[in-house]
Amino acid sequence: KLGGKQFGVHEDADTGQFRILHPVRPEAYKPTLEHNGNGSWSHEAEQPSTWRGATLMRRLGHTVDELSEVELEQIRFVSDISEGTLRRLHIEHEPVPPLLDDTVERFKRYKEAVRTPETGVKEQFNKLYDAGQRSSDAHLQLLKNDFPDISTAVARKVLTLASDTELRQMNTQARVPLRLKEWLRKLQLETRVSRA
Repeated sequence: KLGGKQFGVHEDADTGQFRILHPVRPEAYKPTLEHNGNGSWSHEAEQPSTWRGATLMRRLGHTVDELSEVELEQIRFVSDISEGTLRRLHIEHEPVPPLLDDTVERFKRYKEAVRTPETGVKEQFNKLYDAGQRSSDAHLQLLKNDFPDISTAVARKVLTLASDTELRQMNTQARVPLRLKEWLRKLQLETRVSRA
């Protein structure tokens, strides 16, 4: 899905590059695609440097499909992400920052909670959000024990940055490595500020 439209995609066997398939003419030119690892695609002719407002948020991927333009702008504001930062993410095909990803998740759970009026909105939100936070992964549990304010989604993103040595250290010493701790402290502070 790109710009609200569905396209066929083909992975070139020789280069591993993804390309858009023409809907009718298989011999037609196939523009190249780039992916950010979070469900967002862009093709070679797009110019993210010209994107503004909700387009920058909408193009983060399928996780924001159900959110309105107003909600997307609120999420961007709460996450303290500038349009310039979003533009850079799209230009460089970087993954969504963990705090922004978590804020999107929280907004979606809140919308769900509001649609189920049989219980209090706050209670329902906590129930829905907490259900998505559970994990039996020992590495995630270790991070969450030391940094309880960090969401599971944020902790997962941090783990993707851990080296093999750091993961081994977590297994053998049951401690969070210093490099990850420093990043988690920063993210925990940002999380607290965004939820204040």
